[in-house]
This record gives sequence, C-alpha cells and structure tokens, in this order.
Amino acid sequence: MAGVALSIAARASMGFGYPTPNAGRRADLQELHIHPRLDQTSKPATIEILRCWLFLLLGIGPALPAVAGERQPAALVVVSDNATAAFFDAMTGEAFSNVAFEAKPVDIVGYKQSVIVALDGGQGDILALSALNGGEIWRTTVGFEIAGLTTSADGQIIAAGANGGFARLGAATGGRLSGGKLPFRPGILAHADTRGRIVMSPRSARSRVASLNPNASEHLDPSDLAMIDFGGGIVKMAVAEKHGLIFAQVNGYNGFKVAEADGDGDVRRVKHERSLGLPSLIREFGFLDFNGFNRCEGLAVRPGEREVWSTCGKNLNVHLIEKGDFPAKGHMRMPGKGSWISFAPDGAQAFVTVPDDNAILVVDAGSLQFIRTIEIDRDPERTIVIPLTGKAGSDD
Repeated sequence: MAGVALSIAARASMGFGYPTPNAGRRADLQELHIHPRLDQTSKPATIEILRCWLFLLLGIGPALPAVAGERQPAALVVVSDNATAAFFDAMTGEAFSNVAFEAKPVDIVGYKQSVIVALDGGQGDILALSALNGGEIWRTTVGFEIAGLTTSADGQIIAAGANGGFARLGAATGGRLSGGKLPFRPGILAHADTRGRIVMSPRSARSRVASLNPNASEHLDPSDLAMIDFGGGIVKMAVAEKHGLIFAQVNGYNGFKVAEADGDGDVRRVKHERSLGLPSLIREFGFLDFNGFNRCEGLAVRPGEREVWSTCGKNLNVHLIEKGDFPAKGHMRMPGKGSWISFAPDGAQAFVTVPDDNAILVVDAGSLQFIRTIEIDRDPERTIVIPLTGKAGSDD
C-alpha cells in the first residue's frame, strides 16, 4: 500500500523484540517492571487454566479466558503529519486502507463504525470515514478553524474552534444541530460525558480546564463553566468518567495531575517512579535536551477505568486508579519517545505512537510485554481504535 509500510515482529523468546531497521534498539524493550503486589498476570498459566476449568465444571465461576480469535474485530486508524489516515486490522496489524486528505488532520473521534476527522484550515472541514474500509460517509464544514472534536453519549459531535466558536453536529449524518460562542478560545478537548459536559483547556489559560454543558445556551457565559487550575501548561488530558476524575499532563512534569470533576478544585500530583535520567532537581521538571523539555506527551484511561497510562520520554508508565494515591503498577522502556495511546475495545492491547521512529508499538496491556511494531510512512500523530461488526477491509 502506497505511503504506508507495515512491519510485524514476532514475539521473541524473551517476550520482546523490535524489527529492523531498528534492531539496534532492541535492548530498550528488554526493560520491564511490574510491581508484584499489583500484577494481575503473575500466576502460573497452568494453575490459572486449571482454576478456570474447575470453576466452569462446578458452575461457580468464570469460564476459560477468551483466546485471541474470539476477540471483537476492530480497526486501528492512524492519522499522520503527511495528511493521511492509515487503516489497520487491530488484531493482526495488517493494513487494509489508506486515505489522503487535502489538509493535515487536527483531531479524530469515533462514532459506531465510523471515524470522524477534522482537517486544518479556516473553513473547518469535517468528514466521516467508514472504519471498515476507509470510504467517505459524509462531509461538512462548520465555518471556523477547528481546535478539537469530541463526542457525546447521545450521538453528537462537538467541534470547538480556535476563535471560540462551537458547533453541535449529528454524528450519523454530519447535519448541524446548533452552534454558539465560547467565552474563551479552546485548546485541547478531552471528553464529553453522559451528562453532555465537555472537558477542555482554554488557550488563554492553559493551566485551567473548563467543564461545561454545551446545551446550557447558544452563547455560553462564565456561569456555565467550572474551572480547575492544574498549575501549568496542559499537554494532554484524559477522563475516568465513572470515577469522576480528570487527568492532565503538564509541561515539564514527570507524571500527571488529577482532580475531581465535581470537586472543589483540589489538584493532586502523581509523580512517576521512573526518572528521566537527570538529578532529582531537574527530574521534577523534565529532561532538557536539544528539543527543550522532554515532557510527557501521552495519557489515556484503559477501558474498565482501572488504570491510567502515561508516556514520558521513553518511559511507558501504568498507575492504578485508586482515589488517594494512584499507585504505580509498572513501567516499560520504549525504543523512542512515546506519544498518543489508544486501546483495543476490550483493553487487552495498547497502541502507543513513537513519532520519531514512525512507528506504533503494540503492547499487551496486562503484562506490559511488547507484541509487534506497525511502521508508518511519516510522523504518526493521533490514533483511534474502532470496534467492528464486520471484517476489516470489507464492504459489509
């Protein structure tokens, strides 16, 4: 397939590997640490299987774990700096479609079996592509430069503009439902929860997060907002909806910060155990290299909301979501600086972009073991995994 090269590395005998031409970085993937008291996969496989069979026969417990062939099909969609979207079978890593855009994508969200893509530019072009085969479903414009997209549980797409405009669209058809004006210029959109509330970071106050209800009025005012100050420039955000928590990565901090969405604005700091390699004084603010502060650039909540994942430099860090201390479960050393994180629908696998290597790392989410690499032609930016009811690459 033009513009996209795929390389799959079979799992090595030690559980790790990295395909050529990056074989020289293999040692970076050998470093893995999971806290024994928190590891849910440390039981010997034989004992675990016997236990499951016993439960099954007695009718008092769970059945055998599902094998890979029983997992729900899904498409991994990767948008890149070269204005393309590459489609892969999330279970096998096989590429099945590639779509070229007239402008660089600025954000992507999912709706049922479609991918919604916002393109760079003053007109605010948005299009929906089939996750089954990459075919275009609908296209529309919102009339302003888009800063970010998010979706709501009732099938709406919310587009926020760099100039403060916002619009609500029907995700199925792209039809405009309503629009309005925000009292600030938005930067990062993270989530719209079941109450229709959006979590976003205003560009004019990048240390703050606004939680708002876009249905409150056509022209929102400060009374519609609940502001949380995270005390630094926000890089990425994520939401654990059932816990009511907002996570944020802040410029230069080796970790993340967390606050309750409906709380009193109190913000907790969770520092990663794995340092970035410099003395503790500098470590607090990140690793200074030729590109500036080596900050954290990937943050996501694993399906089921038991874990939050964070990439900082070459470290992939996993913390348990427990109100109070957010203990570290483990970490993994990557071959390059990690960025965007996505998960398979069942949470069994994670997909981590490594832009400097033009690669997506596929990681077993339970054991933090490296599975394979998907190589992209140029600078993978954002990724999303869409569950499918048909076969990836089909017209069904």
